[in-house]
Amino acid sequence: MRKRSTVLLLAGLLTLSGCGKIEKASESTVTVDKKGIVTEILIEDFSSEEYQEDELKKSIEELVSTYNEQAGEEEVTLKKMQVKDGNASVLMQYSTDDAYRAFNQVDFFAG
Repeated sequence: MRKRSTVLLLAGLLTLSGCGKIEKASESTVTVDKKGIVTEILIEDFSSEEYQEDELKKSIEELVSTYNEQAGEEEVTLKKMQVKDGNASVLMQYSTDDAYRAFNQVDFFAG
């Protein structure tokens, strides 16, 4: 349960901003392209030794897999995850703003 809380906390601490390449963002960012695909990068402090990188990645993969199974198609994708210099960086992609909204359980408007 604690791992799920950590993942949801990461998802909940978003700053909506961005232009340029999202992979180079220095803070959590969400973008929407012309086709409606939502890309999100989560950047959070990961200096605590309480969690391990492989545990975080496994937790995210399980959440994504469970969501996609319930949705009946691949709506959410974990594109990249790494821990570097005490920060966790998670790059996610959502097929639509509806998928982003449902996966993260947040209000979100792209229009």
